[in-house]
Amino acid sequence: ELREYKDPETPFEVLFCAEAGYYRHAAVAAVSLAENNRRSRTNIHVLTCVENRVAEGMFKESLAPYRHVTVAFHHVSDSRLDEVFFDRHLTKEAYMRFLAPAVFPASVGRVLYLDCDLVVLDDLRPLWNMDLRGKAIAAAPDFPWDENGALARRLASLGLSATDTYVNSGVLLLDLDRWRRDNLSDRLFAYAKARGSVLAFHDQDAINAVLHDDIHVVDCRWNLQSRMYRLGRRSFPHEFAATRQARRRPAILHYSTGEKPWLFRSQAVRKKHYFHYLGKTAWRNARPAPLTLPQFAEWWLGRQFLRVGADYMQIISLARHAISRSWRPVRRSLASVRVPTAPKRRTKSEPSS
Repeated sequence: ELREYKDPETPFEVLFCAEAGYYRHAAVAAVSLAENNRRSRTNIHVLTCVENRVAEGMFKESLAPYRHVTVAFHHVSDSRLDEVFFDRHLTKEAYMRFLAPAVFPASVGRVLYLDCDLVVLDDLRPLWNMDLRGKAIAAAPDFPWDENGALARRLASLGLSATDTYVNSGVLLLDLDRWRRDNLSDRLFAYAKARGSVLAFHDQDAINAVLHDDIHVVDCRWNLQSRMYRLGRRSFPHEFAATRQARRRPAILHYSTGEKPWLFRSQAVRKKHYFHYLGKTAWRNARPAPLTLPQFAEWWLGRQFLRVGADYMQIISLARHAISRSWRPVRRSLASVRVPTAPKRRTKSEPSS
C-alpha cells in the first residue's frame, strides 16, 4: 500500500549521521532547514556511535527557538559497522544511513538524509512530496568530473555503464518501505564489506553500485554542489546549461569538496550562507583553531567582509586571475621577441674566409 506524503500535516523526518566533532556543522544545516521550512513540522534525528552530552546539548540549544522542530539523538551499536572499511578520514557514521530502516519505526515510511556540510535555502516540501516512481531513493547527479576518463573507469569498476547517472549521496530521499521489503541495508553492508577498501568514495560508491537501477534522479537544485558554480562553459557545456537554473536558485547548497567554509582561508563558493546560519547556533562564536594573532585578525576581517556580502578570498582569487589574464599578451610578446646573438668569435685555428 502506497503512503501519502502530500498532506501538509505530515512531518519531515530528517536524518543526520555524525560524530560529535561535526555537530556544529550539522547544527548549521539543521537551523537552515528550520528557518526555511517554518510551515512544516520537522523531526530531526542524529545517528552517532558515541554519546557526547555537551555537544548534543549545544545542538539541541541551537534548535530550541524553533517550535516546529524536534530533535532526537540515537546512539547506535551495530556489528555490521565494525565490518566495513573506515580510517581516520572515513568514520563509521558515514555508513549509518544504511541503518535507517532499523532505526525508524515501521510507521515511518520515508526519511530525508542530509550531509552535515550543506545549507538549506528553500522550502523542501516539494522534494518531500516527490513521487519516487517506485524507486528506493531519490538523489541528484554528482559533479561531472571526468579527467582523463577517470569517471568512465570508476563507473566500469562499479558495474555501471557510461550512460548510467552517478549520484551524490549528500542528499537522499529514502523510501524505507522499499528498503525493508527488499532488505537493502544488508545488501549495502555486504557490498561495502567486500569492496570498501578499494572504493574511491566508499559509502557513496556502494549506494551507486547496489542501487544503480533503483534511483530516481532529481534536479541538481536539490543538491547543488558548490563547485558547480565553477563549471566552465567550454569544459562542461552540457552541464553548464543544465545547472544554470539550479545555480541561480538552489534549494540545498552542498559544500562537497575539501574547501569547507569553516576552514581558515577557505575558498568555498558562497560560504556566506554557512556563516549566516552558524550565527544562529550555539556555536556562533566558533573559529578555526589554532590561529596566530595575525591569522585571527585576518579571519575576523574576513567575517566582517562576509557580513556585507563580500568574500575576501574570492576577491583575491579574482584579482590574481585578472592580473594573470592581463599579463598573457605581454608574456606572448616577450616570448616572440628574438634576442640577437653575438657573432661567434673566430679562434686562431679557424681559417679566415
